Amino acid sequence: MLERIRKLNYLVLVILFSVGFGNRAIAQGKIYISTGIGLPELLNVGLGVRHNQMRFGITIGGIPPLEDENTLSISSNMSYHFGKHSKFSDLRPWYGRIGLDYVRDETEYSIYKYLYINSRLGRDFNISGKFGITIDAGLLYELLNEEIEKKPIPRGSWSFNFDFPLLPSFGVWLFYRI
Repeated sequence: MLERIRKLNYLVLVILFSVGFGNRAIAQGKIYISTGIGLPELLNVGLGVRHNQMRFGITIGGIPPLEDENTLSISSNMSYHFGKHSKFSDLRPWYGRIGLDYVRDETEYSIYKYLYINSRLGRDFNISGKFGITIDAGLLYELLNEEIEKKPIPRGSWSFNFDFPLLPSFGVWLFYRI
């Protein structure tokens, strides 16, 4: 799973640089990398770019592999920043965010695939001109829920699987501006 995440990270870097963010964005401190934890992003790493008061980003995450479970999360998002300017950045600290999240959870018995749209409100806490912490919360709405059965679950076993179309969403990230 870690190898898969590494390959996806390289792909993301190549795509962002190939569409023209390259040297101009780096010189202006508009590219950022992040690491954090959230729902549905799980433990994740991210990459993003900002333009004026807009921020666009993606994260790739998962949970440490369990004995018979493998979970992957891929998220993309767009944020609009508002409020007063902060001391360390001209990017305003408060934001509204909308995003699309794909989660794939594979167990010994099934593969579950989920697609969510999320909306959140959050705030950046700038520690310096380069580092900061982001905290946000909101709601997820389930667009897709697919289960592929690999083999039947034995009698006497139980499966823990949510069947709610609306769920809470939250995240905490540490970010670094390149």
